[in-house]
Amino acid sequence: GLVIAGVVDIIQEILLKEGESLSIDEHYNDNFYIVYQGSVNIYENGSIKGGTEEGEFIGELITSQKYMKSNLIVAVSETVLFKLKKDDFYELLTDNMNLAHKMVHYV
Repeated sequence: GLVIAGVVDIIQEILLKEGESLSIDEHYNDNFYIVYQGSVNIYENGSIKGGTEEGEFIGELITSQKYMKSNLIVAVSETVLFKLKKDDFYELLTDNMNLAHKMVHYV
């Protein structure tokens, strides 16, 4: 129960309508994202870098530091993203080795 509460505490829900975008740049990219519902395309400098669907993870895919607002997550359909601060997530894993082992096993 405490682990689940810890996970819930560090998750922020982001709702994106179809076609809506979220700007992600290295300067601000101290977060991981999980596509809970829907699907998104990831753009880097105006070109599609990849796409993700429900249950997939977006993290270090976003790497370009050249231009502000050059990295975008664009909703292909109505999408719910879970946003997790990297530092909070790592702290949660450090405090709970069982969860860390399960994460490694899952990947």
